[in-house]
Amino acid sequence: MRPLRNFQLLYVFIFLFIAYSSFSQAKVIEKIVAIVDDSIVTLSDIDAFKKKVVSGGLLDDALLKMKDPKEIIKSDKAIVEHLIDERVIDSEIK
Repeated sequence: MRPLRNFQLLYVFIFLFIAYSSFSQAKVIEKIVAIVDDSIVTLSDIDAFKKKVVSGGLLDDALLKMKDPKEIIKSDKAIVEHLIDERVIDSEIK
């Protein structure tokens, strides 16, 4: 009778493991927006850039003189283009 009880417990543990694993979900932590040479532009880079512009943080003024920073933050596409330009210039300097 004892081996039957062990198999019942094993089946219960297997069922619980499968049930638990089916309820767990994958979550996107970071999303790559662009790749420039060996550098990547991520969604967190876009958010960080927006925060820097709004708070008046340190930015690359040489690139921003060509465009108004307040206009850039209105469009994610403009931010991505700006960040790509930064990465291209950085890679050319290296």
